[in-house]
Amino acid sequence: MSGHTSESVTIRMRFVTPAFLGGANQSAELRTAPFKALLRQCWRLAIAKDFEYDHEKLRTEEGLLFGHAWLAATPTAQGEQGKTWHMKSPLSIAVRSAGKLSLMDQWPKDARIKHPEVKFLIGAHLYLGYGPLEYDKTKGTVLKSARKAIAAGAEIWLRVSGRKLADLNPGLEKVLSLLHWTGTIGGRSRNGWGSVELINMKGIDFSPSDPAHDLANLTQDYTACLERPWPHALGRDDHGLLCWRTKSDFPNWEKTIEELARIKISLRTSDYFRFPSNSTGQFSSRHFLAYPVTKHSVEAWPREARLANQLRFKVLKRGEGYLGVIYHFPAGLPSHLTKSISPKDFQKWQREAWKKVHEILDREGVRWK
Repeated sequence: MSGHTSESVTIRMRFVTPAFLGGANQSAELRTAPFKALLRQCWRLAIAKDFEYDHEKLRTEEGLLFGHAWLAATPTAQGEQGKTWHMKSPLSIAVRSAGKLSLMDQWPKDARIKHPEVKFLIGAHLYLGYGPLEYDKTKGTVLKSARKAIAAGAEIWLRVSGRKLADLNPGLEKVLSLLHWTGTIGGRSRNGWGSVELINMKGIDFSPSDPAHDLANLTQDYTACLERPWPHALGRDDHGLLCWRTKSDFPNWEKTIEELARIKISLRTSDYFRFPSNSTGQFSSRHFLAYPVTKHSVEAWPREARLANQLRFKVLKRGEGYLGVIYHFPAGLPSHLTKSISPKDFQKWQREAWKKVHEILDREGVRWK
């Protein structure tokens, strides 16, 4: 592609699981912003290795491609620092429904599953979708009042065009691979909601193969990943990619989500990640998985401290069936949080905690090789 001509790529996407996309009234409005954010996230992971994982260089290039309000101008010849400036993205991104957008305002019945830390059975969908979903005493798991969700099976067109598309194109196949195999969008998307798949493309010759093949060059040893406090690669260890699928296919997305909920509960409540009886207010292994944790805060951390779950769930359509997939995009804890954790062998602790996660997932699922 030429950098001086306007080119375009049009992607037809299908929702494999319901998506909690909002708008001012949380009515499943189809907006460009979350799709641009998804493209941006996939681009960052696809291109990070080319920048030797230098987040400053990567951030600058990302701003020039997707728009920014914070880059600093080049210092003047007199040595004066340039002022910050802003620019809109030279890429044009548009999204529209492929036909009438299918919405849902009623939720299907989900299975009740056991959680060792809760006295009663809980809804599997509710466990992975709490927020957009809630519990109703008479109906069980339901969509929050007045909310709607984009239904599984709904299809959209995503169009990317503009003079800078040539700058995106060298890594575009990597971006599309990440989008197809790992892409989710909307509320609770790391838990598999809003899973999307690519079903048709115009303007580029690209066809997904399988995750182990398409994502193999976007990996790094997970212990090296933990040295940087931001997700920049799909992890790998001595056994291969940190990518697991459910042991069996399922007839629909509902059952697949239920299995992912079961696996997540099994992981978080395993012996290794249970909170010690005397750990009130202290950092524990469980906090590596995500933070905050209900009723188990870290006293030394600020109230606004947040750690996103490094494990990302996805539901894939395969033939007439569905598969649940789990990826690990490893990253270390930010320095402003680790400085309040006392053990001198913290890095060893962190590596061992994630090694334990991988062992549990090897037992609960199957490595995608």
